[in-house]
Amino acid sequence: MKRLIIIALLLFSCGVYAQDGIQFYQGTWKETLAKAKAEKKLIFIDIYTSWCGPCKMMAKDIFPLKSIGDKFNTNFINYKIDAEKGEGITIAKTYKVNAYPTYLFVNGDGTLYYTTLGAMPEQAFIKEAENAIIEFGDPKPLPVWQAEYSTKKNDKEFLMAYMKKRAKLRLADDYLIDQYVSLASKEELLSKETLTFLLQQQGATVDGPFFSFLTANKAEVAKLMGQPETSVNRMLSQYAAGDLKRAVAGKDTKLLEKIIAVRTTLSPGSNAAIDADETRMSYYAQTRNEPELIKALYKYSKSLLAFDKNSIKEADAQQLKSFNESVAAGQMKDASPEQIEMSRKYVGSIAATNYAYRVRDMATAAYKRVNDKAVLNEALSWMSVAAAYSDNFTIPEVTAGLLYKLGRKDEALKSQQKAIDDFAAIKMDNEIITMRLKNRLRDMLDNKPVWIDNEAATVAAK
Repeated sequence: MKRLIIIALLLFSCGVYAQDGIQFYQGTWKETLAKAKAEKKLIFIDIYTSWCGPCKMMAKDIFPLKSIGDKFNTNFINYKIDAEKGEGITIAKTYKVNAYPTYLFVNGDGTLYYTTLGAMPEQAFIKEAENAIIEFGDPKPLPVWQAEYSTKKNDKEFLMAYMKKRAKLRLADDYLIDQYVSLASKEELLSKETLTFLLQQQGATVDGPFFSFLTANKAEVAKLMGQPETSVNRMLSQYAAGDLKRAVAGKDTKLLEKIIAVRTTLSPGSNAAIDADETRMSYYAQTRNEPELIKALYKYSKSLLAFDKNSIKEADAQQLKSFNESVAAGQMKDASPEQIEMSRKYVGSIAATNYAYRVRDMATAAYKRVNDKAVLNEALSWMSVAAAYSDNFTIPEVTAGLLYKLGRKDEALKSQQKAIDDFAAIKMDNEIITMRLKNRLRDMLDNKPVWIDNEAATVAAK
């Protein structure tokens, strides 16, 4: 009898604990909308996939927390759905979801009020819920702005206010920026407040008016930014690289080549070929075209590995010299010796670290998207190069992935454990990265295909 009581208590306590976290409604999408409308609440939608590591991390470590349950169960109708199955396919398409996990907050009519994405710690997730609640209570929420857009799209003041509203919700504004630029005068665009806001949106299409404006007015833009013209070139090159998502979405090779041409023009010296090859590799990795990706990887590896290593040493030496002069001039007099030494190590290795990351990302593309063992072995040799330029924990992490995919499990486990130890050694309080590394080790032990992952969430957690 006593044993039965203990078991009953254990079952009861487990049941209570299970109720602490988010309670997800089990009805159909139509029923969920009706429930939200009846209760005058937003629907929180967790859009995930079965292969998404960060999705699993949130479901395991964040959703069950009492603080999360208290916030979400009180304020939302909670709903979760696989983006690749059943109604999830339509929902993901309707709301243009292309990264996982994505979190949507919509009303009973299906109107989007707020969106965010990626794995995040407890308090950050609660903050996102609060942002959604604020938007739902806004007297002029996003749906009202969207309704006004069709009749006011030629009104500069409206467009600027609309962009600011969307910026709060982390919604892309490329097309609105281009519309605004096409209506504004040069003097208006070169206003520091206006230009600063437009640049903060961090996006421009290579064939759009904003990109053309920046290209045609580099000197004045640089002066307003307080930066040399080369900084504007770097920014334009980054915009072009970011526009690759548009080419990927439409599988548009003509746009790909235009982006490559722009980046080649903007890149200094030997970087031109490297940037062009990197762009082509990224396109074929994202469009999952393995034959073309293999060609692009071999071409990129030649240009990247042939990069002048002396220029890396010279760049870091110059940075270190400037830093030491600053310290000698007393500019870090309030810093501790440990802080100064940490800063010295960082400043003196910026170029080397950036180079290591480019080599690592090249190998990652092979690890994620290629099954050819010869290519994977080649990528493993690239990681030796990356390791010579950086001791960052992601180097053994990617190395572990390659070893595992090649069937060298014991070596992979050691390398993954090294990644865990290296990250722990830097004492960075980041639960998301810690869980990513440990979950990867666990999946390797369970013989799961760890190379299937979500790029957006992985990049965000670097």
